[in-house]
Amino acid sequence: WRDILIEFYNGTSLGGPWVSSSNWTDVNAPLCSWNGIYCDANGDIIKIVLQNNNLQGTLPSSLFNILPLVDIILSHNQLSGPIPDMSHLTNLVTLSFDHNLFTGTIPAWIGSASNDYALSICNLNNNLLCGPYPSFCTSLCTCDGQNCMSTTTAAAAMAATTTSNYVSTTQSLNSATTSALNSITTSALNLATTTALNSATSSSALKSAMTSTALHSASTTALHHAATTS
Repeated sequence: WRDILIEFYNGTSLGGPWVSSSNWTDVNAPLCSWNGIYCDANGDIIKIVLQNNNLQGTLPSSLFNILPLVDIILSHNQLSGPIPDMSHLTNLVTLSFDHNLFTGTIPAWIGSASNDYALSICNLNNNLLCGPYPSFCTSLCTCDGQNCMSTTTAAAAMAATTTSNYVSTTQSLNSATTSALNSITTSALNLATTTALNSATSSSALKSAMTSTALHSASTTALHHAATTS
């Protein structure tokens, strides 16, 4: 069991040292003197209590080869990954994994009437678990702060959100594009209208000037002719 516990310690202290690891690194210390390890009169490990101890990472499946275990209390840490199979721990009474980062579905063996073991205290709340929650467990199963949903439902909800965001973004882009095109079209029309008006005005002024010049020329010619005749 020493090797199993050392594996457990090494795997859950990679992200930082435990708050209390008294005797866990002392190769000469008896297992039952290690912080959080409790033994019965025969020296069998029956309880592991390491809540609020900065445990991080995943639990090695070998930890649950300690068959005499009665209580496993690892609350308020940063343990992650799926909950390992412990259906073979027939003496297990207390399983307290609340306030961690466990993911996946709640194992079917928890609370299963077909399994013959003593588990009666189960606390898995405040994790990232989904799935049917055993009626005897405390609180409610949560999944990212929401009521527990199946993996399929969660995937569908995520897909729906993604689609909604895509549609919203597309509509916004279309609206922006339409507004830009309308603005460009309006500017182009205004420019064309102004150019046409300027052109028309210039043409009208030119024609007016030409007419005035022609009239003046004609009048001058007529007066000159009249004077010559006289």
